[in-house]
Amino acid sequence: MSGRFSEGRREQPATATAHGLLAAADKAKLDLLYQALPSCRVYRNTSQAMASGVSLAVAFNLERFDTHGFHDTAVNTSRLTVPAGLGGLYDIAVHAAWDAVGGGARRVFWVQLNGATNIGGYEPGNPPLAGSSFVIASFSTRYRLVPGDYVEVVAFQNSGGAVNIVAFPNYSPEFGLVRLGD
Repeated sequence: MSGRFSEGRREQPATATAHGLLAAADKAKLDLLYQALPSCRVYRNTSQAMASGVSLAVAFNLERFDTHGFHDTAVNTSRLTVPAGLGGLYDIAVHAAWDAVGGGARRVFWVQLNGATNIGGYEPGNPPLAGSSFVIASFSTRYRLVPGDYVEVVAFQNSGGAVNIVAFPNYSPEFGLVRLGD
């Protein structure tokens, strides 16, 4: 819905939003703000085999976007590192799928801070059955990060053999963050 609203004696074009009308100039400022939010989303375009009984960081070889240099596609490709001057509250999201392989009891993904502290994760309640559906994880966590902190997606499974983290276009595996504020 678009229309007009009166600002003093001058009429301005308006844009409909979820909360009412927004002046075109204000909408343009809001669009610039969204574009400027420090954020990053990375992905892997091939499957990654994960050995049984070992926790291992998922490597990400490509970027959908990276506004402020959080990710490096050549060095430490599993990491999203907070650049200088960008400490604050972050929303961190993971989307990933385990291959449809039975055996073992666990298929787990964690978000790990600085290689040591788990700050979020996903583990389904039931062990996968042989030939069953993919085990798909989609979760996020919010955490206060300081410059130099890095986060990684760490995976674990105990099927007795290697299981792939499957590459599906646009959702597995994908990893991202956005700075929400100070």
